[in-house]
Amino acid sequence: MPALERCPVCDVTVKPENLARHLQSIHPRDATAREVRGRIESDVNYAPRSRTAPAIRVRKAYIAAILAVALLASGAVVLAPYFDPYRTLTADSCISPTQPIPYHIHVLFSIFIGATREPVPYNIGITPACNKLIHTHDSDYNPSTQPAVLHVESPIARTFVLGDFFRVWGVVITETQVLGCRASPLTPVLMTVDDVGTTAFGALVLADGQDIVVFCGAAL
Repeated sequence: MPALERCPVCDVTVKPENLARHLQSIHPRDATAREVRGRIESDVNYAPRSRTAPAIRVRKAYIAAILAVALLASGAVVLAPYFDPYRTLTADSCISPTQPIPYHIHVLFSIFIGATREPVPYNIGITPACNKLIHTHDSDYNPSTQPAVLHVESPIARTFVLGDFFRVWGVVITETQVLGCRASPLTPVLMTVDDVGTTAFGALVLADGQDIVVFCGAAL
């Protein structure tokens, strides 16, 4: 049992480290109390015990779990693109006729050589084994008298350009050549989108409802 002190004024027993506080609060004006308090304050044996905060202990298992979660999260961020089934999708990719197609737009496309409409064939990009993402059907238009209807169908929304269709079709259409017609002072190559001239040609980004016309040897 710890040793106790007696108050020299009221004879109450108190702990040694609490005696000075007792004298100050109970007997603040007593001469004896002031004298004893002075001696106590200079005596290290009466110094109040310092209290240290208990050390915080973190179990190694918790640290390991936190590190494991952090590693898994960072690994998921790095590897996520490799688990994307459409990361290699291009206009040359094949889609199934029964596959859900959330992205589907239509573009009108015409070619004129001189004053004559050049037919754009049916079923470009469609074979028994593969439907390309950009293709034509056999019931949307009359190739001899109407613009072709380009179908752009993709399992994800992404940017397609007119050059993608030319590549699927397997033809050369640029600002210097349209099929077999080459640009010259007498046969300029021109292109319009919704009746507005453009020089984009193969770089033109396709959008739903566009009406694209390419001319070789004819004025706009």
